[in-house]
Amino acid sequence: MAFAPHQMLTAAELNGLLPSASAPSWATLAGKFDPATGAYNCNARTLGRFRQQKARAMAAADHLHISVLGDSIAMQASLTGPAYKETWPAKMRDYLLRTLNLTNCGTGVMPLWMLYEDFSFNTAFPLLSWNQAAGGVLHKADNMGIFGNNGVAIHSGASAPFTSMQLNPDSAQMVDEIWVYLMTDASDTLVEVTDGSATYKFQIPTYYGATPTALSGYTVVPCRDGYVRAPDPATQGGMRVARLNVPRQNNWTVKVLSKPNAVTYMTMIEAKDSNGGLRVSNLAQGGMSLSGLISASDDFSGLGGMAQGVDAVNADLAIIALMTNDWMGHTSVADFKAKLITLVQRQQHWAGPTTPSGSGIGAAGDVLLLISPTPDLTRFPAAGGNVPSNDLYMRAMYEVADETDVALVDQTWRWKTYQENVPLYRDGDGVHPNTSGHADIGLSVGAILAGI
Repeated sequence: MAFAPHQMLTAAELNGLLPSASAPSWATLAGKFDPATGAYNCNARTLGRFRQQKARAMAAADHLHISVLGDSIAMQASLTGPAYKETWPAKMRDYLLRTLNLTNCGTGVMPLWMLYEDFSFNTAFPLLSWNQAAGGVLHKADNMGIFGNNGVAIHSGASAPFTSMQLNPDSAQMVDEIWVYLMTDASDTLVEVTDGSATYKFQIPTYYGATPTALSGYTVVPCRDGYVRAPDPATQGGMRVARLNVPRQNNWTVKVLSKPNAVTYMTMIEAKDSNGGLRVSNLAQGGMSLSGLISASDDFSGLGGMAQGVDAVNADLAIIALMTNDWMGHTSVADFKAKLITLVQRQQHWAGPTTPSGSGIGAAGDVLLLISPTPDLTRFPAAGGNVPSNDLYMRAMYEVADETDVALVDQTWRWKTYQENVPLYRDGDGVHPNTSGHADIGLSVGAILAGI
């Protein structure tokens, strides 16, 4: 029996046509599946924007920007080493840099969710270290950020002029732009960029459209257009995004400051080289799910969800690696699939604003769905059993790839069962890859993308 290339096969037809080693039992196979790599529907058409931007980056004409929306499997490879070097998004980045002869052009957009928990855990942030100024207080900002709880509130301190959050781009990283992602506040935000001799001071207005009087020694930088905000930002809020330009060099220190007796709400930051190349934004957060990201979405004022994780990040390619925590939380498969389609379509959005208020510009980017390696099914989920079955969620991801015409990479197919790949998981963990596992995933995804 002959089938057209994009004709959906029924389960009975699939079982009769293909040996078990040729494709996953949970795959739909309406598109092309590569059993050697686990790549499904990965081609120059479904990854057209990525392909174009990759060519422009190789010609030194533009940036290629890849984001990763993931959970703890993408967040941290080990509990002690630097995530910006160890995780699979980092290994993917490094492979593409080497293979395509590209320059690393920045840290990528970074959510700040870890800062309020443990400053010693700064290794989660690529190419940056973090410090809190003496005398200040840094607080978690609930209901704000990509997953709804990854913002920080920077308060003025009692024994210091300001509470500051400090970042130092890696010494190998050239930087001439600092991008700061904030929410509407009651006071202006101050940013100081210094190399120890020269210092550049910037003042970001309280809300989009405000025109404050510059403080002595500071340059007012208006909030940029195109980000989600309420119809009246002065009273109803919204995102404040500012691009701060400095001379291109590799030894800047950046401090984000709150004025005395005031507070700054901040969600993300990026250090960037405008000369072009590749940058990867690892937006992963431990414990997070697709359901959590969608429920955090705020299209009125941009406090969280897709307004930040998709629109503001504006990636040429968004890799969506969210499923494990939805499965462990026993989300209905139909609900999971519907939310995944919503996220995919948001990343693909290109015609007009993304919100009813008329603000927010769509990323108009490509999507790569990634099925992470399956945990030890004899131990997880810890409660409630494998119900609905893990296979059904993976099947739903293939269905979304078919229905939205996007690419997918199946790491569960590559790894098979947990028992067959114990050396690639953390000792005694059963869920998270170790540094070797991250290297394997990153190299496999990088090789697929390099070949598009």
